[in-house]
Amino acid sequence: MLLLSLLLAPALFRLSAAEQPFQCPFTDIVSTQCRGEKDCVYPNPGSCNTYIQCSANSDFVSGTPAVKNCMPRHEWNDKDKKCDVPEKSTCPVHAYAEKKTRNADSPDKFGCTGLGCPSPVVDGIASGVEDVLMKGAPKRRNVGDVLDFKCPAEDIIRTKCVAHTDCVYAYSGYCNEYIDCKVDAGGKTGTPVVVHCPRDFEWNDKIKECDDMSRSTCVGETLEEIGSGVIGFEEAVIQLLPGSEKRRAGRRSRVMRGL
Repeated sequence: MLLLSLLLAPALFRLSAAEQPFQCPFTDIVSTQCRGEKDCVYPNPGSCNTYIQCSANSDFVSGTPAVKNCMPRHEWNDKDKKCDVPEKSTCPVHAYAEKKTRNADSPDKFGCTGLGCPSPVVDGIASGVEDVLMKGAPKRRNVGDVLDFKCPAEDIIRTKCVAHTDCVYAYSGYCNEYIDCKVDAGGKTGTPVVVHCPRDFEWNDKIKECDDMSRSTCVGETLEEIGSGVIGFEEAVIQLLPGSEKRRAGRRSRVMRGL
């Protein structure tokens, strides 16, 4: 009986792990709010030709995962965060290959990213957040800055803020944020809320949405470049994400060229 238990233990462990629900990475949700088409999408450990898409919950800290199907004869490309031709798939075993070394639906063929799966990057983020919070870093925005903004009554009355380009405005403080006015009960006033752009995006006031940094209408700085001092949890996570140093360097070079 003891020998049988020892033999069955690894199989039972793998089965238990496979049945664990996917946990949407809170770092990705906090930093992007899952607004971009490449935000909050991940490999599905169960299939090459499907992927997992997380939708941010109302608290913008947690998310709800859903399995999405790729088009026929397409597989998930985690480098480009999209369904692609099998030749560009990041799945070790192609679902549509003529010869396969193992079942294409084996649960271990993907290397996941984010807090939903094991990752050295995520381990670094998780262990580094506490250090950043303790030591300080670029300061977070001031709540008073948001409260000073008055939502234009004429825009609210005219548009009711129905379209996604209605009642959204450039934020005077930071390039990678904007102000979204939420209509109050009376339908004539609004409450301003600061919203983060997805990673590597800045506000483009011409088209009233977050856009590639090269098309940004902002001449200021990004949130992660301002000042020093105490930082909030959200900003601590953002600055630990891969590429943050590169983005800051690129932003500084663009500012210098504009001088």
